Amino acid sequence: MSLKFDISPSGMHTTGRKTTGQGDDLASEVRMLLDALHDAGCASDAAVSGAVTRFSGDVQQKTGIMSARVESTVDGAGKATGIFVDGDHEMQCHANRGNEHADSPGNAGHGQGGR
Repeated sequence: MSLKFDISPSGMHTTGRKTTGQGDDLASEVRMLLDALHDAGCASDAAVSGAVTRFSGDVQQKTGIMSARVESTVDGAGKATGIFVDGDHEMQCHANRGNEHADSPGNAGHGQGGR
């Protein structure tokens, strides 16, 4: 299987949107789980209710941490891609300046950089 990575702004936007959608789906599933745990705790005796409440809090904490990490990862990937694209454009500008210098009078035949 071959993977292709689209680092264009539109490609990164699409990937970020898909990832955010998956995160929203996960958040919805976690909310349903927490609601079910709450209902189960309310319908139980005190010992079981306490255990369900502790478990529910643990699930909520861990999914919150996971959500923050996913958000940070997507944000970081977007920023890194932007920096890469900016650097690519900057290198192209430097290369074009080098070509202009190579073509200037007195540099004929010396190639890029005009040595």
